Amino acid sequence: MKTTPLVLLFLLFFQQSFSQKNAWSAIDKSYSIKTISEKSTEILKDTDPVNVKIFSFRDIVDNLDPEKEKPASEKNLSFKDIRDKVDKKGKVNFKRNSVYLVRLKEGLNGGRFRITINKNADKKAVENLNQYLSEKITHGSILKETIDTPESKNMTTGFIITVSDKDGVDINSLKQKYSNIISDITKVATNKSTLFFKITT
Repeated sequence: MKTTPLVLLFLLFFQQSFSQKNAWSAIDKSYSIKTISEKSTEILKDTDPVNVKIFSFRDIVDNLDPEKEKPASEKNLSFKDIRDKVDKKGKVNFKRNSVYLVRLKEGLNGGRFRITINKNADKKAVENLNQYLSEKITHGSILKETIDTPESKNMTTGFIITVSDKDGVDINSLKQKYSNIISDITKVATNKSTLFFKITT
């Protein structure tokens, strides 16, 4: 059977439309959205009821088939309740009688790290590093490691820092910036996770 140019054009259009519909679109730096189905052009109002199924993973997950996974929880909310969480600036036009999948990736740049200080590091330079970490890490935590030596009491040997994506710390940049006093930075633990919200309107 011959495939006419008109059929090929239709198939190409259908494939492109399907791909766009099932692609992830960024809402902001943390949240992305994918349309599963839209059966209306009517925009949701704040008081409209929605059903939300939440799927949780302790790792970075790119995609999810909500029909094949068991949700961690399920809630019936007003549209405003879920919109205020996943789309605070109202960028997305959620429609009635539709299904959306919203993804939240956390900990992409976060985790717990041990910073080892050179034994011969200048005390003032270490204090500057401590101040820099204190200014940058506003959502995580900083633990200073010290020892007593014959030459100095409470000599700083390192830091254990817990960093979230909201903190202004890039580990590679940090190591370059203070390469004269930092001998090593190792990852102790990760706080990576992914949440999916299946929103049925």
